Amino acid sequence: MKKFLFLILMICCACDSWQTQVGNYSISGVVSDQEGSQERLITGVSAVVTSSAGEKIYEGDVIPEGTVGGSYSINDIPQGEYEVVFRGDYYKSGSYVVSVSGDTVLDVELEPIRMMTVEQDEIRFESRVNEQTLTIRNLSETPISFGIRSDLPVGDLLFLDMSAPGLKPGDRGWHGTIDPMSSSDIRIKISRASMDNVEGTLQIFSTAPYNWERCEVPVVIETSQKDVCADLRGTVRDSDGNPLEGVAVWNSCSETVTYTDGNGEYSFEALPYLSMISTEVYSEYHAFQSQSVEYAVKEFVMDFTLEPVHKHITFDRKHVDFGEGRIVEGAEKEKIEVNAVSDTGEMVVFSIVSTTREADFAVNCNPASGTIRNTRKFEFTLARERSAGLGEYMRNLVVRTEDAGSYVFKVTYTNVE
Repeated sequence: MKKFLFLILMICCACDSWQTQVGNYSISGVVSDQEGSQERLITGVSAVVTSSAGEKIYEGDVIPEGTVGGSYSINDIPQGEYEVVFRGDYYKSGSYVVSVSGDTVLDVELEPIRMMTVEQDEIRFESRVNEQTLTIRNLSETPISFGIRSDLPVGDLLFLDMSAPGLKPGDRGWHGTIDPMSSSDIRIKISRASMDNVEGTLQIFSTAPYNWERCEVPVVIETSQKDVCADLRGTVRDSDGNPLEGVAVWNSCSETVTYTDGNGEYSFEALPYLSMISTEVYSEYHAFQSQSVEYAVKEFVMDFTLEPVHKHITFDRKHVDFGEGRIVEGAEKEKIEVNAVSDTGEMVVFSIVSTTREADFAVNCNPASGTIRNTRKFEFTLARERSAGLGEYMRNLVVRTEDAGSYVFKVTYTNVE
């Protein structure tokens, strides 16, 4: 009898030991996002373990909120087939079927729920386009903190700025916050001083609650000559407000002369850099006038109102054409005479003004200054200088007076072999 009881006791102890052994298995591993990055391991994850018979074996947190790292372990799992469902804030649930016959390793990847989207697929700055909008939308019911970085080669030749309510610049870009279920329109402004076209990306990423949501938006900056030069336009009127047609307008940047149209309007495009833009207006029947403004990469508007003069000079020609000629060392200067008449017979004080600063300027006019009482002869001379090279050349000379208007002479010549 004693032997029988001892045998029963031994069997019971063995059963208890086996049950303890098979009930002491674990399911463990690492929970991460789909990229498997150890830098963005998910915290705040719960799990439900359900047997094949539908019995919940475990339900609860496996990675408490705020825990550093993504490792987990679910203990005391009996041998058998199980469905393990993992859930985390801002992630889609992940379901896994495992067969437990010993300690089991199960690494989990959860797919993020899109909380933040960017509406633009590309940001493109075309010629004369210096401002664009980047829209970031928060799709969640919690605030999102975000950051923006750029790999564009910003510096002296390209400057990039962003602005939006609550957006702040930092050492490595900009950062801000978007309220739940709302969006932020970010104005991106550039200024450029180089003709180079530029490509790069804007990197937009969430910084709270987790630093996993990222996207890149390509940026293309197309630059033309207009983007790094100034445009100038304006209207010339008389003292009664009437537009003046055919009035000559000159500026210091391009050193060219243009003429007003029937509406009294003129324009210069893509003026090269010069610290100041000086503009002069020459009219035969109005007093001389000039304006100056500091150069900037933009469009300038200079309007002029001219006062009439009561004297006038008549020239027998205003286009002086020396035609084609060869560059010959020691050759005499070519000469063309122009006759002038003072229409009123009153004395007119004049001076000759060159509209170019180029060193190869080979045309002169004599006299360069003086008076005209009745008639006066002007002698234009040309030396075909080698420094000018071959080809066609055009110069403007201006006869400017104090009380008899201003007169523009177009001088042309062509150097040949």
